[in-house]
Amino acid sequence: MTKTTVRALGLALLIGAMVPAGGVVAPTAGFAATIRNQAVGKAMKEAQDLAKAHRWREAIAKAREAEAVPGKSGSDAAVINQFIAYAAMQAGDYSTALATYDRMISAGQVDRTTGLKTAMQLALHMGNASRAMQYANQLGGDTGGVGKLAFASIYYQQGNYRQVIQMLRPGAESAGAEQLEMLRSAYYKVGDHDGAQFALELLVRQSPTPEHWRDLLRGLEQRPGLTDHQLLDIYRIKNGVGAMAGENDYTLLAKLALQFNVPNEALQVLSKAFKAKILTGDRSQRLMDVAAAAAAKDQAALPQTDARAAAAPDGEADIKLGEDYVAWNRPADAIRVIQRGIKKDKLKDPDEAKLRLGQAYLAAGNRGEAQHMFNSIARSSNQSPIARVWAMYSPRGQ
Repeated sequence: MTKTTVRALGLALLIGAMVPAGGVVAPTAGFAATIRNQAVGKAMKEAQDLAKAHRWREAIAKAREAEAVPGKSGSDAAVINQFIAYAAMQAGDYSTALATYDRMISAGQVDRTTGLKTAMQLALHMGNASRAMQYANQLGGDTGGVGKLAFASIYYQQGNYRQVIQMLRPGAESAGAEQLEMLRSAYYKVGDHDGAQFALELLVRQSPTPEHWRDLLRGLEQRPGLTDHQLLDIYRIKNGVGAMAGENDYTLLAKLALQFNVPNEALQVLSKAFKAKILTGDRSQRLMDVAAAAAAKDQAALPQTDARAAAAPDGEADIKLGEDYVAWNRPADAIRVIQRGIKKDKLKDPDEAKLRLGQAYLAAGNRGEAQHMFNSIARSSNQSPIARVWAMYSPRGQ
């Protein structure tokens, strides 16, 4: 995450570039007539006319002429400063606006709390973290609508990433995407990859864009000890959420499906890629032909495969067949044979069976049971990281 991106995260809480902040309001028509000093009033009338034409910088220059007039009253000086602050913000000149605010706060020309809040917002908008923190410290706990994301932005710009984590981690489960983006980045900056993964999982739940899914699944792909079968599960989700990167992803998914004897899945994936013109050429066509032949053979053998699996004592063949039935869009049969295999109570990896059963329920449209199966896999299990992402996917999958 770049500094520019992080600064942008806080801007939703801050002033808009064309909207007056804090206690500064647009000068009303005829305000210059209320000024007692005639020279000041004349200059401010011209400044107001320039502001009406949106000639903000010229309006500021004219107000500076009024500011230079000797013998002004305190109320006249306050009007000039209010105008300059307003025009500067309209012009996007936040440095001038902030300097003017400092003068108004010092002279008591604006409510102190309101002035400090606006000054803090301006400093943060300018990327001046240390100065924004000075205003925040003067405010104490009375920060009004400026939320913890804005303060976290200050700490982030200072490089105090652990303070960002301390501030944003509580309540992260119900936080918005902007807060989670910053939390994730702070974890990454301190080298806490588990923390970054935690924040990314929450981010995917909050904002399940293909980009966020791609980031999450990329992290899973890089886990030590990942099996090819688990990689197949990752790519199934990647395909389901629209996060496939191109030709290589589709080819890999198809080859993995063939490797684990779900040829109809391979055929569907390749057909999708050919239809979208992602895959072309003889090499991809040969893979398509292999998948089509394997799928035809597999489909013809399904009754015999089911009978052999039922007769097997350990249930392993039932679990494999259930995965194949899902690929053939026969979720009821998938649930039946997987449950049959689990009941034999001789599986090498009972957690994988739960994962396959969850996928079968998902294919059947029973998201509640799917979620239950994925969540029933213990955190200590080798299947847990895969089950967690399937649990995240299940509300939208199939």
